Amino acid sequence: MIGTLGMQVVDTEAGVMVEAVMGEPARRTGIAKGDIIAQLDGKPLTSAAEFKTIAAALEAGKTVAARSFQSNHFQPVMFGVVGHPMFTGATPLV
Repeated sequence: MIGTLGMQVVDTEAGVMVEAVMGEPARRTGIAKGDIIAQLDGKPLTSAAEFKTIAAALEAGKTVAARSFQSNHFQPVMFGVVGHPMFTGATPLV
């Protein structure tokens, strides 16, 4: 089953900015609208398209490390990727 991180992101110069939090993985980490994610699964992020590509390849049940800018400093964040029953072969909105 394809996993989801439960957020929408947009491009910024420092990585991607969280535009909306829509699911449990993001809510559990404390990620909020306006936070910057600079790295996902060990890979630096340069665009929202790249974030979506990396996130779409994640399997449900995996724990993924990210580096985010929250409260005026970068910090590590761990996401638990959850399965999304709507996405059984289609590319999910991450």
